[in-house]
Amino acid sequence: LDLARAQAKKAAGPLVTRPVYFKETKLAACEVVARDGLTPGAGRSGPLIVEAPDTTIVVPPGWRLHVDAGSLIVLERAHA
Repeated sequence: LDLARAQAKKAAGPLVTRPVYFKETKLAACEVVARDGLTPGAGRSGPLIVEAPDTTIVVPPGWRLHVDAGSLIVLERAHA
């Protein structure tokens, strides 16, 4: 088993849950995950916070995060 891959899978788990205010939901428990743990093909629904050393990505309620084949994070509005 590749050690880096195992560490990435571990990092994808929730770091913490933090209360965050959104207009749509008011105060909501928001999962916080490490950017390094999101591998190509990963997908998560908001509310979600993704933390990295150089940025923070907020995925609001009603939106979905997807990591594309190039490891870029794509946000899309969830279908109603």
